[in-house]
Amino acid sequence: ALRELAFQEVLRGDYPRAQHLLNRALRANPDWTPLYLDAVAVAALRWRMDETREWLGEVERRTNPATALRLLREPALAGIRRAREGQALEKELAARAGAAAATYPDLLLAPKF
Repeated sequence: ALRELAFQEVLRGDYPRAQHLLNRALRANPDWTPLYLDAVAVAALRWRMDETREWLGEVERRTNPATALRLLREPALAGIRRAREGQALEKELAARAGAAAATYPDLLLAPKF
């Protein structure tokens, strides 16, 4: 229910409230990977590069580098990806993903946002 409420807050443009709700959901369900994917998207929508990087790191730890790279390449993260730090992050993830980016296309659980 908290994830759905967070999604509603994103639609309203209240990204801080959406992040707050996702944080609550993560405390209640710390092993549910889709929440981390959503947290990446919300951090990116808030233009919080450090938070985006941290959440992507958590996604990478929970899945693999290819999944984190594919998430970074989602349209919702285009602005972050175009920033200098985002370009560097994309290079780092691509280096870690290597051939895995092409090998694991089905591993990405699409974020709701």
